[in-house]
Amino acid sequence: MKSHPFWIRSARTKHNRIFAVFMILCVFVTTYIAAFPAVSSYADGEEGLLPPPEIKAESAVLIDAASGRILFNKDMDKQEFPASTTKIMTALLAVENLTLDQVVTVDAESPFESGSRIYLQEGEQIDVNNLLHGALIPSANDCAYALGIAISGTMDQYTQLMNARAAELGATGTHFDNPNGMPNPDHVTTAHDLALIAREAMTHEEIRNIVKTYEYTIPPTNLQPEARIVHNSNRFLYDGRHYVDVYGQSVPIYHEDITGVKTGYTDAARNCLIASCKRGDIELIAVTMKGEGYDVYADSLSLFEYGFSNYETKTIVTKGEKYSRLPIIDGKNTSVDLVAAEDVTTLMKKDSTPADLAYDDQVGNAVKAPVDAGGKYAVLVVRSGDEVLGTVDLLAKSSVEAKIIKGNIKSALNVAATILKIVVAVVVFAIVMFGILILRDNARQKKRREHRKRRRANRDAHEISFIKRIK
Repeated sequence: MKSHPFWIRSARTKHNRIFAVFMILCVFVTTYIAAFPAVSSYADGEEGLLPPPEIKAESAVLIDAASGRILFNKDMDKQEFPASTTKIMTALLAVENLTLDQVVTVDAESPFESGSRIYLQEGEQIDVNNLLHGALIPSANDCAYALGIAISGTMDQYTQLMNARAAELGATGTHFDNPNGMPNPDHVTTAHDLALIAREAMTHEEIRNIVKTYEYTIPPTNLQPEARIVHNSNRFLYDGRHYVDVYGQSVPIYHEDITGVKTGYTDAARNCLIASCKRGDIELIAVTMKGEGYDVYADSLSLFEYGFSNYETKTIVTKGEKYSRLPIIDGKNTSVDLVAAEDVTTLMKKDSTPADLAYDDQVGNAVKAPVDAGGKYAVLVVRSGDEVLGTVDLLAKSSVEAKIIKGNIKSALNVAATILKIVVAVVVFAIVMFGILILRDNARQKKRREHRKRRRANRDAHEISFIKRIK
């Protein structure tokens, strides 16, 4: 066998080691990239758009948090048991009716709520802020019950309030029977209704801050000497060990863009999840009901990827831009441009165009001059099919003065002539009456003078006669 020099054998060994290290790095990098795919890797449709996801939960919905617009739904109006997702309504009513620093004395019933709890005691004093953290983070049923009693005094009155508020929000398929979602045949809602309730709840910063918190410490109270450390039941906030399938890719449940909201589980309801996710200026809310295990997280992530990949914020009306003309009667101009009072933006499919929209300016009949610049004279409604995407006032771009016409001039002259005749007649009448008054006054003065003259003459005659008699 032919023997190679030492330096050749050494070089080959060195090259083999370098090659081995290089291959190991390639395998590692490939595995890492596969485990954490970019969002764009999901999109395989035209222009990077995703097809609607296959949702395993029995019902689901995806909405735009800003407008409430429905982006995807699967039996979203089917009534389901909500389990602990109910607590998002209790949190909403708490921030609307109580103050965070308000101290609540725990009633006699709250400590006996079963299921998840922080073991409140009757007579324990705890503020609303900590009760909210207890209800929303570890999903404590006793905290939700205590909040309901603090809000309304009795549970009957509180559930009436829950249902009234749900109706105000348009949650027409909802009937609440308790504050925490404990199983009850009469305690039902829908995926769409939960999305509407969560959308309203997430407008409150107090709730937003709580539902995205993983760990919280409830301080000691008058009856609990130890601090209670609670952890969020929402795996989106912490679980990077378990992976789920999203459009054919295996991704961790933990998601840094998640902003909330609430989990739920009972044997009857199965797994329920209200989730919210924000990227850039877009926030979406996904609700999945009656799912199994981690499927609700896979469904939610699939819904979010569908929404963020297919939709973007677009300006559909531009402030100051002309959208119609207003006809004018008896003006120096026969019409004036109507412009939008403000911008209107909405979430739309990325491949949509203005041609897909209908603009209804709702300009009424012609108006009589004058027209003021900036005055509201119509409303612009923008639709996509039967769906209203936005409305905005239409304002007159400029002023239009009334036109002076011959008929108006003749009419004005006739009026002026009539007024002048009346004025002349009044003046003549006043002069005549003044003259009559002067003549009457002169006549009276003449009579007075003649009367005084006769009296003096009579007096003089009487004196002369008296003197003659004396003589």
